[in-house]
Amino acid sequence: MDKKVSVFRFAASTLLPCAVLAAAMVIATSGGAQAGNPNPGILPPDSHAFGQTYGEWAADWWTWVINEAGAPLKDATGADCGLGQSGPVWFLAGSWIGPVERECAVPAGRALFFPIQNIAFLGYEDDPWPYYPYADEADARAGLAAANDASAGRSATIDGAPVADLDLYRVTTPVFSAVWPGWQTLYPNVDDGWYLLLAPLSAGEHDISFTGWDGGQDIVYHLTVAGE
Repeated sequence: MDKKVSVFRFAASTLLPCAVLAAAMVIATSGGAQAGNPNPGILPPDSHAFGQTYGEWAADWWTWVINEAGAPLKDATGADCGLGQSGPVWFLAGSWIGPVERECAVPAGRALFFPIQNIAFLGYEDDPWPYYPYADEADARAGLAAANDASAGRSATIDGAPVADLDLYRVTTPVFSAVWPGWQTLYPNVDDGWYLLLAPLSAGEHDISFTGWDGGQDIVYHLTVAGE
């Protein structure tokens, strides 16, 4: 029997239906790295911040989303902002439900990591390649990159200041594993996308916005960062 896939556009206003029968998932959201850093306050895309590369943090971002059964992407208000969050890096999410405006309290001293636009291939554990429509990992990575390349409309602002040269922040993840609660382990998984890693913000109020997927992704965060 041919393997099937599900395709979800997390960044779009609607969820594209497609049955999962026996193989893999391809998931798209909001959402990247090369050399250089024109944006003060954003850690360089070639950095090794908090012990990991941008690509490794992107894998952890997906692991967080998947382990929480996609709840951060279905959050309409920011009520789930702290769900599953720990450690020095705090994740912000895209949206499964179209444009959203969220209010979120962030502990002091946390870096912020989030995708402007991203897309991931998620496999079934112990189910060998090929996964339709990809022959192998390299083919999957090429397919994800092509999907991202075919889109436009990416932007981000931090407290009203536009982020420059977003293409510097495009990354791919290593192969990673995650568990969808009540279902199964997803592996092998890979991602391609644009991500930002912000140094910890000062205490007080901050606004972060980002768009992608030809305008289908449109997220605003109103953050309150706690004092030390």
